[in-house]
Amino acid sequence: MFSTTRILRRTACMLIPVTIACELSDTDIRKKNFGQWFPDYSREWNNDWDFRHPKPEADIRIPTKPMKTLHLILVRHGQYDLKEKHLTPLGCKQAVLTGNRIREMTEPNAAIEDHYGRRKINLVKIVHSDVKRAVETANIVTKQLDLASTSIPIEVDPILAEGWPCLPNPIRDPDSVSQSVLYEESARLEAAFCKYCHRITDYKTEAPATPAPSEVKEDYMVLICHQNVIRYFVCRALQLPPEAWLRFRGSNCGITEIIITDDGRVSLEKFADVGHLPINHHTFH
Repeated sequence: MFSTTRILRRTACMLIPVTIACELSDTDIRKKNFGQWFPDYSREWNNDWDFRHPKPEADIRIPTKPMKTLHLILVRHGQYDLKEKHLTPLGCKQAVLTGNRIREMTEPNAAIEDHYGRRKINLVKIVHSDVKRAVETANIVTKQLDLASTSIPIEVDPILAEGWPCLPNPIRDPDSVSQSVLYEESARLEAAFCKYCHRITDYKTEAPATPAPSEVKEDYMVLICHQNVIRYFVCRALQLPPEAWLRFRGSNCGITEIIITDDGRVSLEKFADVGHLPINHHTFH
């Protein structure tokens, strides 16, 4: 697939083997391995990272207090049998405890109240990948939430399946994934990020709403998926180099929370949190 004579060249997006005889630019490498869609990165924060920031010429003032906020709750699936691909008994227990934790976070009367004010928690949707271990985890988690009397949708989305976001840096063996797989899966995971990770209001198409001054809803969306997906979402949301995704770890049924405010700011509330699991329930595989 690659020339036997090669070097590892550091690019803005990843470590990738290239031939010494034919030096490629960063742009050429990005196109070759990610396609034209892959975004550029810089050390400066891009306010229009989700293409929902007001146009420079638009006379729009984004409300500062209070403002709409999206909480992406990303849950890794429970431990699973590597051969049969279904959850192990321990993985089922992990999912039960995770469902209980999410129920505590999103109860109908739950709210966050501190010196910033009162913010009501509003669970809007639960989405999971179509991979068996994620489906089983989602079934157990949603059972603990008791959603029968609610209108909260539960959706399956194949775009959230596990995959390779890009070649990580460092990487032991650049040939461990083929270029065709990398090209296809990296495009899918970037599309998944664009679909789910963005501010609530699109200021390019709609005027900002005026929320109640005393309380604003905090929308919570739960995505039950896979660790590579979660790690990539974190890198992209924080505008970190995406090739750093493998430097993050994350145990089974760990909970990650990305907070996106309507002015475009992004913060990581927690990553792979397993505080809801006893120590003998902590597993990576």
